[in-house]
Amino acid sequence: MLLKIGLCLTTDHIHQHGRIIEILRELVKIHARCYVLSNYSLPELEGSDPQYSIIRDNRLFDQFSSREFTAAFLKSEREFLTKNSIKIIISDNPNQFKILSKDLNIINIDLNELLDSPKPTLKTTGKIVHEFVSTYYRGISYAIFDVGTNNVQLVWAMIDKDRIEIIHRASQISAMGKNMSNGMLTKAGIERTKKILRDFLRLTKLFTNNIILVGTSCSRESKNIDLLKDWLKERYDLAYQIISENEEAELVGLANRELFNEFRELIIFDIGGGSTEFIFYRGNKKIYQNSLQLGIRRIENFCNDDMHKKLEYIHRKLKELPADILREPVLAGIGGTVTNISAVKQKLIYYDSEAVHKSKLSKNDIEFYLKKFKKLSLIEISKLMPFEPLRANVITTGLMIVLEIMNYFGQDSIFVSDYGLQFGVLERIRLKVNEIT
Repeated sequence: MLLKIGLCLTTDHIHQHGRIIEILRELVKIHARCYVLSNYSLPELEGSDPQYSIIRDNRLFDQFSSREFTAAFLKSEREFLTKNSIKIIISDNPNQFKILSKDLNIINIDLNELLDSPKPTLKTTGKIVHEFVSTYYRGISYAIFDVGTNNVQLVWAMIDKDRIEIIHRASQISAMGKNMSNGMLTKAGIERTKKILRDFLRLTKLFTNNIILVGTSCSRESKNIDLLKDWLKERYDLAYQIISENEEAELVGLANRELFNEFRELIIFDIGGGSTEFIFYRGNKKIYQNSLQLGIRRIENFCNDDMHKKLEYIHRKLKELPADILREPVLAGIGGTVTNISAVKQKLIYYDSEAVHKSKLSKNDIEFYLKKFKKLSLIEISKLMPFEPLRANVITTGLMIVLEIMNYFGQDSIFVSDYGLQFGVLERIRLKVNEIT
C-alpha cells in the first residue's frame, strides 16, 4: 500500500544530478518512498549517516523536516530490493537487474532513457506511476482526498468487481483549522492546505480522472471555505464536497465494521482535528452514532496550553454520549493519534500500515506516552514519530482524548484502525458498482 522505488547508480551522472533529483522529488511529493543504491555519493547525500539520508528538507514549519530519500548501502542488489520491498527499480545499468527483476516480479526501468527523454519531469514520473499501476493492478482507478482540520490524506485505489486494491497512501499535516476564529480560516491555514493539494494533485491527475475531495468539520464551519473551494474548481475543475456530520460518521462506520466483525459489540471512534465521530454496533446493527465537537485543533484553539481547561472540555463533550447501552463493547480508534502511537510503540523507522492496523494499545501505553511527551520538546517528540512529525505539537491533546474515551467507557485497551473515511467512500463506490453489475 505504498509506492516504493529503488534507484541504482553505477556511473556518476554528474551532468544529470539535477534531473535525477527532480524526478525523485516529484515522486516524493506524493510520499512515494525512494531508496538509493549507489557506487558514489550524490552531493545531496553528503553529510548523511550510512543508512538514512535527508536530501531535501521539506519544511512546513521551520522547526520540522521530513526524511525523503533513503540511501541504502547493502551487500547485494537482491538484499536492496527485498529488504525494502521495492516494486520498481530505475537503473543506469538495467541489464544488471534483468534476471533479478524477473525473478522478483519487479519493474525494471532504464534511467538513461528517462534522462535522455525531452519530456518534462512530471511526464517522466507519470510514466513511472503508469507502469507500476498497469503492471500490478486491474480495475477502475480512484483517488480519494480527505481534507481535514489538521491534515490532508490521499488514497489511490483500484476497484475491480468486488475488490478494492489500495495502491498508494499519503498524509500531510496542513493545520488548516489552526487559529480558526469566528468561523474564519486563517490565510496561512488555507495556503498550507493549497500547497499540499498542489503537490498531491500533480501526479494524481496523471493517475486518474476519478478524483473525490471531501471536506469535514473545519470546512463545514468555515465562513470562508469558498477560498479553497473556488480555487479547486478554477485551477483543477474539481468539486469540493463538504459532508455532514452524519455522513462522516456513516463513512467511518462503513470503512470499519467488517474489519472488526469478530466482535459483537463495537464502538468505533475517529479523532480528527475538528470533531470525533462515534459509531456503536451490536452485531451488524448500528444502534447509535454521533459527531462531537471534540477535535484536536478545536481544543488547541479554545484552550491553548491550559491542560486543566482541556480536560474539562473533553469531559463535558463526552457526557453527550450514552455510556451504558452496550454491555461489553470493544473500542476501535481511528486517526493520527492512535496510529502514530502504535508506530512509536512498535519502534517503526517508517510508518507501516500493515503493522499498525488492528494493533492494540493499552491504557498503560496511552498514560506512558502522555506522561513522556509532556516532558519532551516538540523536536524530541517529532524524532520519535515515523509518521507526520508535524503532529508533535498536538499529540498530547490527542492522547488526552483517547485516555478519557477509554475511562468513559471503562475499557483498558483499544484496537487501532488505519482505515478512515476515505475507505468508506471507496466501499460505497464498490457497493454501487456491484448494484449496477
